[in-house]
Amino acid sequence: MAQEIPPNVALFVQGKIINKVLGDALEAHKHTSNPFFMKKHGHPTIIVFAFPGTWSVGDWFSTGQGGAGKFGEININSSLDVFPSIRTIGNSEFASVNDAFLRRFSSILEELREKVKGAMKRKRQIIFTGHSGGGPIAIYATVWLLEHLKNGGETKTQVPLPLCLTFGSPLIADGIFGHALRREN
Repeated sequence: MAQEIPPNVALFVQGKIINKVLGDALEAHKHTSNPFFMKKHGHPTIIVFAFPGTWSVGDWFSTGQGGAGKFGEININSSLDVFPSIRTIGNSEFASVNDAFLRRFSSILEELREKVKGAMKRKRQIIFTGHSGGGPIAIYATVWLLEHLKNGGETKTQVPLPLCLTFGSPLIADGIFGHALRREN
C-alpha cells in the first residue's frame, strides 16, 4: 500500500526550499557563537532553525566523562524527560547516542524551546537543519519536538509537523534510535 506524502513534506521536497535550507545550514557556520541561526522564508511562512557545526573536539567526541563509554557513547535514558520513546518496548533497552552531541543539544534546549514555542503559536512550518556537526543537533531538535507534540504539547492539527534536513551529518545513534522512530511513526 503506497503511503500518501503529507502536505508539509510535499512542500519541503521542492528544490527551492532544499536550496534555501542548505544555504541556511551553511550560513549557521558564520554564527558559531550562537547556538542556532533562525531564518524566515516565503509563503506559507517557514521558520528554519539552523545549527552550526564545530571544530572543537569536545563537541564531537566525549572522552568518557559523564559515564560515556567507548567512542563517547551513552544511553539516552539520561535524557528520558526529553526523549521518552527512544527505547525498545519489550525490554526497555535505551538507544546509545553520542554523548558530546547530546550534551550540546541539552545545553541549548531551553533557548530553543522558547523560540520554537513562538513559531508554533504563529502556526509556522518549522524546519531544523545543520551541516556537519550541526546535523546531529538538528536531528535531536526534531525528535524532541515530535516527542513534545506526541505527548500533548500541541495537537497535530494545530501546527504543521516539523521537518529535518541535514547535510553531511555524522551518525548519531545506534539501531534502537532508528527503530524507535519508525515504531512511533
